[in-house]
Amino acid sequence: MITFVWIGVDRTFEVRTVPADEPVDAVDDIDRWWNEEVFGSGDLEPLPPSDPAKDSIVNKLAAVVTGTWDNPRQGDQLLTGRDPDSPEAIVSVTPDVVAKIRQAAAILGWRETTRGQHMDDTVYMVIDVETSGTETTDSALLEVACWAVDENLVRLDEKGFHAVIHHNRELADVVRKQAVPVVQDMHDANGLWAKLPNGVPLAEAEGALLAYIKQFAPRPRQAMIVGNSPILDSNFLKAFMPKVHGHLHYRFIDVSTLEHVSVKWLKEKPFHKDAQHTADGDVAQCVAQLRHLRTVIKP
Repeated sequence: MITFVWIGVDRTFEVRTVPADEPVDAVDDIDRWWNEEVFGSGDLEPLPPSDPAKDSIVNKLAAVVTGTWDNPRQGDQLLTGRDPDSPEAIVSVTPDVVAKIRQAAAILGWRETTRGQHMDDTVYMVIDVETSGTETTDSALLEVACWAVDENLVRLDEKGFHAVIHHNRELADVVRKQAVPVVQDMHDANGLWAKLPNGVPLAEAEGALLAYIKQFAPRPRQAMIVGNSPILDSNFLKAFMPKVHGHLHYRFIDVSTLEHVSVKWLKEKPFHKDAQHTADGDVAQCVAQLRHLRTVIKP
């Protein structure tokens, strides 16, 4: 068994014990992040606890407990975490370190939670992206929409979020020509290609979407993606809107999978959807479909 402490940016922490072979969430550049963002340098030397230069929530707690190990990469001092824009850390610890963390948390005014409490106030973000293809390496993000709903699928606001991503006319023509014929025809029919030159710059759209999500889910991982193709949506958000992707939970609800279970295993009739292939329209239909599935998938 491994004991680790989940340190959140919302002044909370959780102590969890998991089997040694259970994977712990990580990012590829955690060594760089931990060293540069927490320790303030490119080496493995921690800052002195009294150093006033580092003042983030994670850094304060890290400064209190860094004296309990010599090298973060040694032994069971496994450090993993998130990107610098949403700093969190998961620290694998020994029981004596847990005691020190709890003591430090009491001084700092942190709140200890138990596993599952962070799921109690989960907000669901029904998201759809429209793209020029299915692979982020050779496709463009064209449009994105998002509705915030609660666990009962009640909308948390009336407006939602919607943005067409700006591509100048020349680039829009190139992107269209590179798309497969079915995608060319799809967005000819719904008029999306023609809207791209008047769209919103990508960075502006990312900031606006992140601000929208944080209205209802200010804590990282509080918001979970819901959609008919959530893996594709998540992949494109990670590639084109990494700040949004980093704020969302790594779990998601795949509505298409639920529909498949409903039809194939429960022998329910398929839910009829209009093939709009617009982000906002697809989000609306996804919510309607999930509301229907709640009535047919019962304990």
